[in-house]
Amino acid sequence: MTPVLIERLVRSPRTLFLLDGVGALVTALLVGVVLPRLGEHIGMPRPVLRALALTAAAFAAYSLTCAATQPTRWPGYVRGIALANSGYCLVTVAVLIRFAAALQVLDWLYFVGEIVVVCALVTLELRVARAATTDAPTRTTRAPLRRRDRRGATS
Repeated sequence: MTPVLIERLVRSPRTLFLLDGVGALVTALLVGVVLPRLGEHIGMPRPVLRALALTAAAFAAYSLTCAATQPTRWPGYVRGIALANSGYCLVTVAVLIRFAAALQVLDWLYFVGEIVVVCALVTLELRVARAATTDAPTRTTRAPLRRRDRRGATS
């Protein structure tokens, strides 16, 4: 990932939250609505698809709320969603292993592709959060300290 992209997202974390939130919404719709309608072409059990979709919807709500409220300590919120996204990927891998015998080619294509995309997003999120935290001391909003002269007056 280019330093220019990371710096741009450090300056506009709302864009990163929107990217994550919209991506999670797309995942929720695909996993919760589209894949179940494909019937015999999908071997993943419907309750598992529903659980994954609800999880993605919760992540979307979190990220979109962060985009709307723009918290001042946003790097921590970005780390939080990166951790949640990592957990989602691990759960997806576990589900793929658990139901491997029943899965169809379309299952594997979709879920492995999703894992790759989400892992790339996690990497981006962590790099942006790290860059924002590293630059934090130079981005202070505190007033500079004033020197006192011998009479105690400030300059």
